[in-house]
Amino acid sequence: MALIIDLVKKLVKLGVHKKILRAAPLVSVLTAFCGVLLLFTLPLDGQYRRTYFSENALMPAQAYAYFRETDWNVVRGYREEVSRLEGLSTAERNGVVEQWMTDLGYKTATHDFLDVAKNGLENLYAIWHAPRGDDTEAMVVVAPWITSADEFNVGGVALTLGLARFVTRMSIWSKNIIVVFPADNSGVSLRSWVEAYHTKLDKTAGSMEAALVLEYPGVMDYFQHTEIFYEGFNGQLPNLDLVNTAIHIAEHEGSKVSIQNTLFTDLQSNTYVSRLKNLFSGIARLVLAGINTNKGCEAFSGWNVQAITLRAVPGTGGGDITTFGRIVESTFRSVNNLLEKFHQSFFFYLLVAPRNFVSIGTYLPSAVAIGAAFAIAAAGIVVTCGIALDVLTLYLWSSVAIFIGIVTATFTLFSNLDKLNHWLHVPYIVIYNVLLVAFAVVPLLPVLLPGVFRISVFKSQSMAFMFTTCAVFYIAVILTPLLVVHFSLAFTVGLCCLPFTAVRPIPPFAVHTIHKFQPYINATALIAASPFTVIGVVCWLGGVYDGKSTSAFVTALFDTAWNDMGCWTWLVVVVGWLPTWIALCAVSWDDGRWFVGAVPKND
Repeated sequence: MALIIDLVKKLVKLGVHKKILRAAPLVSVLTAFCGVLLLFTLPLDGQYRRTYFSENALMPAQAYAYFRETDWNVVRGYREEVSRLEGLSTAERNGVVEQWMTDLGYKTATHDFLDVAKNGLENLYAIWHAPRGDDTEAMVVVAPWITSADEFNVGGVALTLGLARFVTRMSIWSKNIIVVFPADNSGVSLRSWVEAYHTKLDKTAGSMEAALVLEYPGVMDYFQHTEIFYEGFNGQLPNLDLVNTAIHIAEHEGSKVSIQNTLFTDLQSNTYVSRLKNLFSGIARLVLAGINTNKGCEAFSGWNVQAITLRAVPGTGGGDITTFGRIVESTFRSVNNLLEKFHQSFFFYLLVAPRNFVSIGTYLPSAVAIGAAFAIAAAGIVVTCGIALDVLTLYLWSSVAIFIGIVTATFTLFSNLDKLNHWLHVPYIVIYNVLLVAFAVVPLLPVLLPGVFRISVFKSQSMAFMFTTCAVFYIAVILTPLLVVHFSLAFTVGLCCLPFTAVRPIPPFAVHTIHKFQPYINATALIAASPFTVIGVVCWLGGVYDGKSTSAFVTALFDTAWNDMGCWTWLVVVVGWLPTWIALCAVSWDDGRWFVGAVPKND
């Protein structure tokens, strides 16, 4: 450490640090490039690790699974009855299923809530108290009526009912069993039940240790392979031991396992390309978790409940419906062996294959490099501007005060759009279309109509540069704490905001720090890094919100994800990304009439 300190002192004495800071734009870009490049190295051999079990008590697939052909007829009978409920309302379905669960010996209850459209709905749940338990711990199985692919979950509900009947005949359970039938597949219904369970429901069964969401669409007897969804929102993931347990048991039962929507023909492939595809698909799913089509398991995020979704992909070759039931039975039997909560394995990881993962210590430097790029760019702006030390503090605090005002105003406005919508009687789709057009046009106005849409904002060139520094550095401040708890969102937002580092103030005449094409550079950077531009491009490229329009996606981002699901993505956009964009627009709009002391460039 002493040697490093001496080296730094010598570099400062020689003025090397100033030379580095003057080259900050190039260094910033190279740093960000290294962060992206590092991500591409993660699927290489030696960077990822093979999954393993940290908790020996799980013992997956060590016991004989009893859910077999004798229960097939029971599931078929339930399937025939459930298929008749498709055209009924949720309340009517719950009335029928509640009677079935009561006949099996379960204690049933309903939970009332409001959906996205503020319609009153009810969730049905049933509790079976374990004969060997003390009512302090429970395992949850969830059977949504509609799958994440908008299919009627006939097989999933029927199989859940068959499993509910099956577990009552076994005396091995030490944890209670909770069966939940959410009202719809929006994610709001299950999320509201999870929150109510931990806060206000009267009938409970103890701490939920693990949860499995079952999707078995249609009336098929056989399925092709098992697909596992494990992403939660706000960067939260289930303990890796639970994911490994489900994968190990599924493979033991003869079913191939898919993650990240891997095609059946590619399941045996474990190449660099396939691992890279799984890596980026996992990052994208974590960023969109709570916004895109929900997979059910997301609803348990934030309550220390390890949850995954198991989906039977239609086809043949993976087993029959009892095979899928044995995967659930064996997973619950493994969880039943635990004497404590999941804690020994990883909670922060990225899966590149069902049996391979990258730990947080390996992938975290990628996001750190992106955050460092903004810090370097901010430092470079200060140095190249040449702000005197005696006014640096004054301009710094002035810029911070102005920026805090922008953040406060932005958060207040965009976190109360529902009230604005009610007051103006304007649909969300109109509000977001207007915003989308405004965010695309505003950066172009100083270029297209420089004599009309240029205003005087800052009273000195130093203040303008310091405000730019504050805005760019603010992104680094936002990303630093975020990258630990939500790597995917921090990395993605940092990459999208990278064009901000190219924005500079524009004085009335060119000085040595400003390029003559800077107005065009500013406009291009602000359009490219606008949050609404990015959202529009994402919707156009992938149709991530079920192919709906950009306005529908943004509506889901605000109204569903933030208000109903508690997802942070909208908060990061409104408090971090959007205020920086607005601040840099102000820098780009300034006409420099207040600038004093600027020396014209000698051509």
